[in-house]
Amino acid sequence: MARMVRGPRPGDEREFIPAAFENKKDPDPLKIWIKDPSEGEKRKLIALQSSLQDGTPALEMDLETMIKWQCETVRRHVVKVYGYTVRGIEITTGELLAEHGESELIAEVSLEVFQATSLSVDEKKSSSEPSDCMPEVVSLDGIACNAKSEATTFDATATDRVAISYS
Repeated sequence: MARMVRGPRPGDEREFIPAAFENKKDPDPLKIWIKDPSEGEKRKLIALQSSLQDGTPALEMDLETMIKWQCETVRRHVVKVYGYTVRGIEITTGELLAEHGESELIAEVSLEVFQATSLSVDEKKSSSEPSDCMPEVVSLDGIACNAKSEATTFDATATDRVAISYS
C-alpha cells in the first residue's frame, strides 16, 4: 500500500481527555467521547465555515465564525461527556457542551475532532524516540536559524510595553 493514513477510524467512538485546565493531572479527569468524522464529513465541516459567513467563501474566518464552527463541530461529533459541570449544569452531551462549555475546552475538542490526532496506545508505543537535535525554524524575517541558539526570553506584564525585534 503506497499511502496509509493513520488515526482513529471514521464513525468509531473514542475517549478523549482534554489537556485544558490541567485536566490530565486530575485523578478523575473530564472525559469526552468523540465520534470521528470521515474525510467527507471533514470537508462538510470546512464548507460549513463559508455558510456561517453568509455564504461568502473565505480563506480566513473571523472570530464569530470560528466560534460558531467550533460549537457546531462539537454538536455533531461529541457523543458523551463525563465529569463536567458548569455553574450547576451537568454537561453530558455535545449539545450541552457547545451551549454551556468553556471556550478553551470547546476550542480544544473541536480541533481534536477535526484533526483526529489522538493515537492509540499501540501507536504511541511504536513511535520513535524524540530527536536530540534542534529543528531549523524560519524566523519572520525569512532567515533560517537554530531555535535553540537564538531563542530569547523576557518577562513582562500585560501592562508593560514591549518592543519586539525580528532581526
